[in-house]
Amino acid sequence: MSIISKSTFKIKDWKDEPSEELGGGLKLTRTRATQFYQGAISGEGVVEYLMCAGAGGVTHFVGFERIAGTLDGKAGSFIIQHVGTFAGEPRSAWAVVAGSGTGELVGVAGKGSYAAKDEVMEVLF
Repeated sequence: MSIISKSTFKIKDWKDEPSEELGGGLKLTRTRATQFYQGAISGEGVVEYLMCAGAGGVTHFVGFERIAGTLDGKAGSFIIQHVGTFAGEPRSAWAVVAGSGTGELVGVAGKGSYAAKDEVMEVLF
């Protein structure tokens, strides 16, 4: 059975490492961010993104985020893998990394997405 739940997040910290200019409008960036979650997920996430800003104003990113806190009242942590784009607003599709759950979240699985425009993340577990 699947459960659809929602959480909101706020970015607390965002740090870009120096970028590599590749020519033709391409640029690579490594970013580390800290996010706070409320709702079905309550806690803190630390994410590392690799981003490729391309011509045409679209940035593609991938990353891994470790979220520690509670999920639907169960304590522990888990890791999600992001794949997304930024073209006016960030959008990410993500999935829980198999075997990454700790504490009461051992065995957690799921996928979800977010659009940061409204800071609402739908979580499917």
